Amino acid sequence: MKTWSVIAIVVLLLGGIVFYNKVLKTSPESGMPAGGGKGMAGQAMLVSAIVVQPRNVNSTVQASGTLLANDEVELKPEISGRITVLNINEGSFVQKGTLLLKLNDADLQAQLRKLKLQKETSTSSEERLKKLLAINGVGQQDYDVA
Repeated sequence: MKTWSVIAIVVLLLGGIVFYNKVLKTSPESGMPAGGGKGMAGQAMLVSAIVVQPRNVNSTVQASGTLLANDEVELKPEISGRITVLNINEGSFVQKGTLLLKLNDADLQAQLRKLKLQKETSTSSEERLKKLLAINGVGQQDYDVA
């Protein structure tokens, strides 16, 4: 049994040396495996290679599509008029009660001044008639109308 083990080791060692010299060892002049660059079956081996060059990679993606907002608001005034102040920054959040826009209100301001003056006149007329009513200088009906 010992003899057979020694013979098997020697055969494997010699087979490895032959395999190394025929297949794996490269010839110094061609840089190819021994046997002229041919495979085990004697055929030429095909090799494909790519030369790698460094370059910049563009990370921009161009695509066509449609964007829709999550929320949108349509502003419609109760009265028509020319907008004089637009207090909106597009895309920003606003708090409740914030002035968004202002219409030209010159005619409304004129009406307000007129009504204030009418109120002052009516108040002073009512006070005058109240004094006259106290001394019976005017009738109750005239005072009620004022």
